[in-house]
Amino acid sequence: MNSRQLTILGVVLAVLVAAVAIKRFQPRKEVFREETQSLDVRVDTGAADRITISKGTPEAPAIELAKTESTWTVPSAWHAKADGERIKRLLTRLTELTGERRGNREQLFDDFGITDAKAIHITLSQRNTELLHVLLGTKSVGWDQFFLRRAGSPAVFLCRSNLLSSELGIFGNLESATLKAESWVDRRLFDAAPETVTGVELREGSGEWRRLEADLAPYLQSLANLNATEVVDPDGSGYGLEQPVWQLRLTKKEGAPIELAVGGTRAGSTDARYVKVTAIPPLMVRNGVLPFPAPPAPQTVYVVSSSVLEQIKTGFEDRMKKPAPDTQPTS
Repeated sequence: MNSRQLTILGVVLAVLVAAVAIKRFQPRKEVFREETQSLDVRVDTGAADRITISKGTPEAPAIELAKTESTWTVPSAWHAKADGERIKRLLTRLTELTGERRGNREQLFDDFGITDAKAIHITLSQRNTELLHVLLGTKSVGWDQFFLRRAGSPAVFLCRSNLLSSELGIFGNLESATLKAESWVDRRLFDAAPETVTGVELREGSGEWRRLEADLAPYLQSLANLNATEVVDPDGSGYGLEQPVWQLRLTKKEGAPIELAVGGTRAGSTDARYVKVTAIPPLMVRNGVLPFPAPPAPQTVYVVSSSVLEQIKTGFEDRMKKPAPDTQPTS
């Protein structure tokens, strides 16, 4: 081997040695296996009595849900009754989330839209003690995918779930998505189980109450799926509820009656009216002597389409026209 070949071989060897040295001293990049794992959300969701959902500012939530006894309400939507089934699904999905780890450094948060200032915050608490706080990134991945991290943790996961669309009601671009408290309101006009209702009464204007007691089940079943289109401020004015056009009352075996009062036409509409739903407090007796009313019941004011109201009223009238079932024994 001549000197020229030795020189070339030496240069090649030097380049290889330099490359190895550079590789050894370069900082290693974070590498994560795309392995689905549980996010280990160990929290007793049944203990939660408050849920807040906000975008960027958890201190001023756009949506607040609160539980008193067994009933959820929406304080940020005039304390209307909340959709309990939807809340139950949300809590279940949070505990079942799995994901692929995609980052583990705070410097990467902005890439996922998951900084405190940009993320969607979901917080569960009990008696003002935080049980769970997760952040959802606003960088879009897909309709059923999103980035998530737990507050205080640098680990970012890619989750596949329809949590955003099904439970949170968020579609499309997460960065421009808006959170609406009204969407969590239970818009069912009647939620009493048919077997608990003892009678239905209707009154037009200031007239007499008419009562329906026999064969209630078909009528009550027809009421079960009737919904309002929106909820409005119960302290607002111009609803025409001071002198209702007509009222419907459901009396129950136990607990307070439910009363529906139909007011005036919704402003700017010709086919919807304001409707107030009240759970009237029963009279209570102290020491078996003097009855006194319980504290005023919460009232919710909805906007209901005229077609739904017509269905309620016509259904009552039709049942009143039908003869009571023959209860006499046949010979």
